[in-house]
Amino acid sequence: MAAKPPISVVSSGVVCSVGLSTAAACAAIRASIDSFAETQFIDRLGEPILGAPIPPGALELPDEADGATLGGDGRLARMFALAASECLEQVGGLDVARTCLLILGPEEGRPAMPEDMLRRRVATVESACGRKLHAEARAIQGGSPGLIEALTHARELLASPSIHGVLVAGADSLLDPEEISEALSDERLLTGGSAGGFIPGEAAACVLVTRSAEGDARDVQRAPALSIAGLGMANEPQTLRARQRSRGVGLSRAIRQALEEAGVPADAVHARYADISGEPYFFEEASYAWTRVLRGPSPPGHKLFTPVTRVGHIGAAMAPLLLAIALDDARNGRAAGPNTLVHLSCSAAPRGALLLVAS
Repeated sequence: MAAKPPISVVSSGVVCSVGLSTAAACAAIRASIDSFAETQFIDRLGEPILGAPIPPGALELPDEADGATLGGDGRLARMFALAASECLEQVGGLDVARTCLLILGPEEGRPAMPEDMLRRRVATVESACGRKLHAEARAIQGGSPGLIEALTHARELLASPSIHGVLVAGADSLLDPEEISEALSDERLLTGGSAGGFIPGEAAACVLVTRSAEGDARDVQRAPALSIAGLGMANEPQTLRARQRSRGVGLSRAIRQALEEAGVPADAVHARYADISGEPYFFEEASYAWTRVLRGPSPPGHKLFTPVTRVGHIGAAMAPLLLAIALDDARNGRAAGPNTLVHLSCSAAPRGALLLVAS
């Protein structure tokens, strides 16, 4: 079996409530801009629920004049098409026919992504670039932490010289009647009666992953890339869905795995990018997990970055969005340092972490 090659994130595409491109979204998030607005959903007190939808008309959908359904597949498909197109347009010398597509689907407890939707997403990318993708395509049903499984599989795929790139994408929405109803029932939404909930949003984000050593040969990496130096996966025994209080056990295991594979100690991590939804459970989990791992002072300027305060809870789309933001920061001289840890959680058991190194 071929050795697994070092891999890197080389391009990205983003569509979210504060921007329809990576540059626009990252600039808005850095400037602390949000577009939170009242939605048509109503809480138990009869008040409108705050959400982070993409502004009306921005997606230029035919039915938007009559009010396109928030959380609907038509909106998600359009968002996905824009993000995937941007991601592929950023690179040169890439053979699309040798590029695979891996899509992150929701975690256990949420409606899974059906096979026909995966095929529609593949067709969307092929239509956008005018070429057929590689036949390998997969939906990974793990929510945001599913990114680690996707990158692990990407590394295996890229061990074959017949594969030139892997597009890892997430398009998700919590602005869906079923999602809103369940979140209200579980008292997880930010409402007048619950100050510790999340703001539901919608977004699509994609990143292109290639073999690290091939940038110069195929002219794919004109700009600096982010090497994926370590991956870690684990399960949390005390989940939010079980209404248990997390102690960060599963997340700390995932972080340790990622750091050990990368050969980087926790006190050499310059920044952490997290998919925290805005609920106290996940802030506490992140704090407990980092306390379990860190054994020395962090580098000066160490930061914890949580874009949920600008784009809302966007489910499986948050993981590739974090990579897109980290890549944009590295390329524009805004990274806190060369080592960035991304850690990922969800309401179910999976936890994930990866260590990115600027190259």
